[in-house]
Amino acid sequence: MKENTRPDLHDADGGWPSRMSAWLDGRLDEQGMARLDAELRSSPAARQAFRDWIELDVLLNDVAARVDADATAAASAAATLSVAPASVLRPRPTRVGWIVASTGVAAALAAVLWWRNEPPANADGVPGGCAVVGRLVDVAVAGTSLQPGASLGPGLIRLDRGLAQLEFFSGATLWVEGEAEVEIISASEARLRSGRVRAHVPPAARGFVVHAPGARLVDLGTAFGLNVAADGSAAVRVFDGEVIVHPTGGTDTRLGSGDSLDVDGSGHTLAGRAPASFLAVDEVTTAVAGHGRERRAAWSRWFDEARRDPRLVALYRFDPPQPPRLEGLVRNAAEPAQRQRDGAAVGVTWTAGRWPGSDAVAFRRAGGRVRVAIDGEYRAMSLACWTRVDAVDRSYNSLFLTDGYDPGEPHWQIFADGSLMFSIGYPLDGERAGRHNQIYHSRPVFTADTLGEWHHVAVTYDGSSGEVAQYFDGRLVGREVSPLHAPGRPIRLGPAEIGNWGLPTPGHRHPLRSLNGAIDEFAIYHAVLAPEEIVKMFEAGRVE
Repeated sequence: MKENTRPDLHDADGGWPSRMSAWLDGRLDEQGMARLDAELRSSPAARQAFRDWIELDVLLNDVAARVDADATAAASAAATLSVAPASVLRPRPTRVGWIVASTGVAAALAAVLWWRNEPPANADGVPGGCAVVGRLVDVAVAGTSLQPGASLGPGLIRLDRGLAQLEFFSGATLWVEGEAEVEIISASEARLRSGRVRAHVPPAARGFVVHAPGARLVDLGTAFGLNVAADGSAAVRVFDGEVIVHPTGGTDTRLGSGDSLDVDGSGHTLAGRAPASFLAVDEVTTAVAGHGRERRAAWSRWFDEARRDPRLVALYRFDPPQPPRLEGLVRNAAEPAQRQRDGAAVGVTWTAGRWPGSDAVAFRRAGGRVRVAIDGEYRAMSLACWTRVDAVDRSYNSLFLTDGYDPGEPHWQIFADGSLMFSIGYPLDGERAGRHNQIYHSRPVFTADTLGEWHHVAVTYDGSSGEVAQYFDGRLVGREVSPLHAPGRPIRLGPAEIGNWGLPTPGHRHPLRSLNGAIDEFAIYHAVLAPEEIVKMFEAGRVE
């Protein structure tokens, strides 16, 4: 029988919770230290349990920091975990000793640790739904909006204009041309109420069903077009493969490549009608290519205008170095030119940007970063970038972090829950040590449905009012004023990094903050951009 090496949670002296509680509070005596040290050295299970307690301690501190306005000042008195070669651990004082002050709470924490190994259903945030939004071309949708990459559940979509690509989880794809009404029924079934669609059904999606008012079409692995007129009549043509048409008022018909059929709203075959105009593949490709050129031209016009904005501190594009220059120089594109604000790409990889043929910088390694040095003092600040976040896998994920965290230096990052987090700290008044840490969170925006796609994020900070506004794809997702704000204090940047934290605060519990994703552009302004300016920036830069 395999030996049970898990620490006994109920031994005579109070067990593991008592020793951990005492160690966290800095009151574990030498005998207890020796016992705990021996357990950690001899038992992998003990070391795992120890890590669990430390992670829980960190989590509770993070939660406390978000509800305690003076959390940072209080936490500054706490020493950090130190591991010495001669000993596995040493006492560490902490501000959360109250956490395990009673046996009941200790038991609850033990239950929490057990629960952490049994995640609830859908804990990984798997997106629900039946389909995903693909390419969009000049789309307007009644009553809602479509975003590339968003998951779609069952429901009706009213497309006022444009082309929308719907990619079903079964593998089938529908191109829908507005005006149209299409209903998603399931991952392998849809209904066209009006308009034109073009369907592509690969072998893996064989059996995909599209309903029309008077018929049901079962695809056997093919490409076909379907039109539904205002009177409910439908026309279908098979471009490749086979489709079985089940009309409600007639017999089943098998259509092969080049065949077509017309039925009325009751499912009766219509003869002698003029050939219908179906959504052709060249219409789709031409529309997509033309729309892409128009969007790229609109962005180029915006960029040329934006780089001359007198409020602009720096504007970075991430083009890979070209021979013979091989170092990772990142040019500040703001005009007039200020070369002292050029950046340096370190340990990054160059990847495809959001525009076809463009480039972006990817932070695929923990050491990847873009180093910048921004001189000057400011009274307001706006930061904006296009980013593709592949995963939120750290407690803090850097967008822009100054070295260390000195007074007046802003930090902008993505918190563990997917929210945008902006913070800035200033010294406490009087003789007290520490600082006021103004922390602002948006609602969570990086979720299972938004990861892996390009999005525009922005934050503005008014040094006079203390108001912070945060934006996601042009929409306001957070606005607040910190109760710790005092007007008239300067904002400084200095040495800083995009996508990482170069010089963490000594002893900080979360020094590793590299972004798991990519950034396409990054802009810094010494002013509060108006909401309509953020919207204009997003609209000009979005590909779809």
